[in-house]
Amino acid sequence: MDVRGLRAISQQAGISAKSTDPALRVFLTEDEVARLHATAADLIGVKQAASLLGCSESCVRHLVSKGIIKGFLHTRIFGHEGHGLAHLRSEVEALRKCVLAVEPNKSRGQQYGIDYMAKALGKSVADIVQAVLQGKMTVANIDRRRKGIGSWRFEAVAYKTGFRRRVHEAEVRVIEAGAVMRMGTDVISLFVRAGVIKSRIGEDGQTYLDRASFDAFSSKYVNAKAYMDRLGCTEFYLAARLQELGIRRCHSKIRGRHEIYLVERKALENAVGTIDGDGDPDLWNAFRGEMTRICASFVIPPVSGGQVVKAYTATRSTFVELHVDGRLLKIRKTFQNRTARREWKVFVANQQQIRQEWKVFKWSKLNARGDVTAEFTIRNVGDVPVAAEALRCLYLHFRNPRKLPQG
Repeated sequence: MDVRGLRAISQQAGISAKSTDPALRVFLTEDEVARLHATAADLIGVKQAASLLGCSESCVRHLVSKGIIKGFLHTRIFGHEGHGLAHLRSEVEALRKCVLAVEPNKSRGQQYGIDYMAKALGKSVADIVQAVLQGKMTVANIDRRRKGIGSWRFEAVAYKTGFRRRVHEAEVRVIEAGAVMRMGTDVISLFVRAGVIKSRIGEDGQTYLDRASFDAFSSKYVNAKAYMDRLGCTEFYLAARLQELGIRRCHSKIRGRHEIYLVERKALENAVGTIDGDGDPDLWNAFRGEMTRICASFVIPPVSGGQVVKAYTATRSTFVELHVDGRLLKIRKTFQNRTARREWKVFVANQQQIRQEWKVFKWSKLNARGDVTAEFTIRNVGDVPVAAEALRCLYLHFRNPRKLPQG
């Protein structure tokens, strides 16, 4: 034992007083010496405490900071392990008995481990341990493959917040903004953090963009990457091509994982011509408006850009493909057996109902890969409500991603 740590233990255990007088700090009575030796003998390191409790070392430190167990600092007893932090074995054992004495309610719903639950609630594992011991939270089940705190399982439905909230008319979700600008949600978040687009954080922790601010942003700027075919270049030469045409990149100081090619809409239109709605049939806007009215979960951009558009739900649990074919609009959905297992399981479990809801669609036979494709062509305005209602019914099967089968 490193005796240099005994002074710190003595002072933190209340055996000797913290004083600048060397006489008070050095000399102890026989009773105080016996108490000090007993305390030192009862100490264990952070690693051993974590093993007894069935949690991580950081969790042990959080338990100390919350006053659930006592921690002795600068002890030097265990060398560099735990940075000099030590604990009383008797306290750790008492806490371990309390943890093992927790009775689960044996619920059979979807369950989370304590680490996932802590992240979902935005709390530390120590916070949840304290809440369970105080009776504010209940354990759903015990994972016999683990021990201690790590074996606790919690009912997902009991503690989850609303998965998504209804978006106010004056606001836009980040995923919708990404679809409109044809760029990733991480890039939209960069503009939000830079203050280019006004936003707020909702009660559910999600970011909601101010619609007026985003409309002003999207009407002024476009993503040049989406028009590389019109510019006649690849991404590797895009920067040089923009410079050659005299198109200035905007907000270039904002850096992301990939290069951001944000340019003014007017400058790009002067170089390549009209870009809004170029080639899109009137049915596109009609279908997009109808989907916004009855099932806003599907994110459909204002224009197709002459490409096949994958319209995902806001939770990205499923999608359909939108093909512009002249003045017609085709909707295609392929249920893939091998590459989209979770989606396939939902389809198989509800196949009769989905086929009935999609009876206007043309269904293919099972192909060699085991996939099934459904397709519908919107030929006039009368077909728009039919197609929109079919997609709304599909969304209902994938509404709650937490209840989807595991892949």
